[in-house]
Amino acid sequence: MLADELMFLHCFPQPKGRTWHKYKDEALNILKCIRTHGLLITDETQPFSDYKLNTDYVQQRVCFTLSSVNDLNRRKYHVKPHFERFGMFGIGIETQVGIRLGLLPALNLPVSNPNDRTEENLADLLLPALFKIQQLLVRLTYISNRSKLKVDRNTQRPNNQTLIDDYGLFSGRAEEELQPLLQSLANQLTPEHFDAFHDLGIDKVAELEKMLIASTLILNLYQSADLYKSDSDAPEEFYNYLSSEWRLTGERVNKLKIIRLGSPSALEPRRPQKARMSARELFPSLDDAKLDRCSLLKGDKDEKFIQHVKTIYCPSGCSSDVTKILDDEGIPIKKIHDTKSCNIKLFELR
Repeated sequence: MLADELMFLHCFPQPKGRTWHKYKDEALNILKCIRTHGLLITDETQPFSDYKLNTDYVQQRVCFTLSSVNDLNRRKYHVKPHFERFGMFGIGIETQVGIRLGLLPALNLPVSNPNDRTEENLADLLLPALFKIQQLLVRLTYISNRSKLKVDRNTQRPNNQTLIDDYGLFSGRAEEELQPLLQSLANQLTPEHFDAFHDLGIDKVAELEKMLIASTLILNLYQSADLYKSDSDAPEEFYNYLSSEWRLTGERVNKLKIIRLGSPSALEPRRPQKARMSARELFPSLDDAKLDRCSLLKGDKDEKFIQHVKTIYCPSGCSSDVTKILDDEGIPIKKIHDTKSCNIKLFELR
C-alpha cells in the first residue's frame, strides 16, 4: 500500500496555530511552484552567536523526513505526530531517487541549553570550528580570484559577488578594512605557493572551491538534536533526531540545477525574470530581501522537479484543487489512494 511505503517526505510549512483550512492557499501555491519551476529553498538562521561567535549562520536547505505517510500521523515515543507539527500537505520521493538527487541525513548534534551556557559539549567545539574553516576558505578563494593565477576555463568558480552575498565575506568585518588586506595577499600569490600543499591534492585554485562547498554543505546539514520550544522550557530530548530528517542543500553537490532568485545572471537565459516573477506572485509574504536569499531546485538534466515526485499528499478536502493543478500542466495521475490512519488523499504520479 502506498501509504505504508518508505519514502522521503517533505511537508509544506504550516504556520503555527493554523489548521489546513487556513493555510490551504499557501500550500497550493507551493505545489504550483514545484509543478512549474522547482522546489523552493528558503533560508533559516541558526543562532551561532550562542557558540561564542559574533554572528549567526544562515542555512539554505529544504527538509524531508524518511518515513511512510501513515507513520507521519503516529506518535513516536514522546514526539507528537509529524502531521501535527508540520501539516498534511506535501510530496514524497522514492528513497533511491532521493539518494541519487543528493539527499543527505541531517547532522544532529546535542547542544547546550541556550539559556545555560555553563556546560560545553561537542557542538560547542564543532560548530565554531566548522564556521571558521568555511570563512577561512571564503577568504582564500577571494584571494585566488583576485590573483593573476591562470585557471582552467572549464572550472566553475564562485565569483567575488557570490562570496560576498552567499558566503558572507564581509559580514563580520568592514569591506573597506578587509578588502585591501586580501588584495595585498592576492598580489603576492604565485603557483609556487601551492607546492606546499601538493601532497594534499590542493595544487590548483579549483580545489579551494571544492573544500568551500564541502564545509558549507556540512554547516547546512547541522540540526540541534533536541528541541527548545521557548526560552524557559527544558528541551524535548532527541525530538529532531527522532524525526529522521534528511536534507537537500543549495550547494552544487547533487544533480539538480539550482537557480538563485537574487542573482539575475543565474536565472533561465530564455526567460530571465520568469522564475522570480512567479515566486513573487505565488509567495507575496516574501519581501525582496527574503526572496533574494531563496533558490529553486529544478530537475535533473532537462527534467522538471515534479518528474522526480512519486506522490503528493493532501487533506481529502483539497483533492479537487490538487487534481486541477496537475491537470493544468498535463501531469498524469496514475492513481488516487485513501489512507486508513488519517483523512489524507495520496496522488500517485509514478
